[in-house]
Amino acid sequence: MGKSLSRSSRVTRDTAPESKQEVANFYRYAMKSASDTKFWLSLLRDADTNQATNQRLRALLNRADELTDVLAARMVTLRPRRRT
Repeated sequence: MGKSLSRSSRVTRDTAPESKQEVANFYRYAMKSASDTKFWLSLLRDADTNQATNQRLRALLNRADELTDVLAARMVTLRPRRRT
């Protein structure tokens, strides 16, 4: 157990972003992926006439909206502050 935990933490540490720019790029990529997901879920929702499926798709779309809101808020906090 100890070795696998150590290995997992090393992998996590080695793949973690190191600079603020890398973190910003990560959030931009996540935001684009979330937007793509919303697009495809919307297409599925609009194409399917089954009410139960549409209800599940609407729930997933709501979750995706929440996720994009969180990502957008985080991206705002990552922007450099302008000096006045």
